[in-house]
Amino acid sequence: MKRYSIKNLSSEFGDDAACLAFIFSILYSYDCNCGGSFQKVSGRRTYQCSRCRAQVAPAAHTCFHGSRTPLSSWFYVIWLFYGHKGRVHASEIRDQLGITYKCAWRMRQALEDTGIFKKKGVFQNDFKDLLREIIQIKPK
Repeated sequence: MKRYSIKNLSSEFGDDAACLAFIFSILYSYDCNCGGSFQKVSGRRTYQCSRCRAQVAPAAHTCFHGSRTPLSSWFYVIWLFYGHKGRVHASEIRDQLGITYKCAWRMRQALEDTGIFKKKGVFQNDFKDLLREIIQIKPK
């Protein structure tokens, strides 16, 4: 299995729009029940149907719910967990991202609360498979 590098991460998930599109593609279909299609609402973390105007917030009910931290930073922290076999301290996250310790601790705790890093064999998965699993877990 080829390792997922920081270069891969930044090219695929370098901005919030790419991260949000990835989350949306895992949890929802771009086709609405009314026959319209969902499109990204500019300036917000939501998608809206072109026909019935129904809105969907892909980050809701995930470990990213309610966080103002950019999704690209969340994906970077997940990548850190992936590379360090689930052992990352909040101080390392703080130093890597230049955020407060409180924010770093919350991110670390939210990811640990998913329980994904305690499963056997999770680090043999591809990075994107790990992301899919984390996104599909409902927070406690």
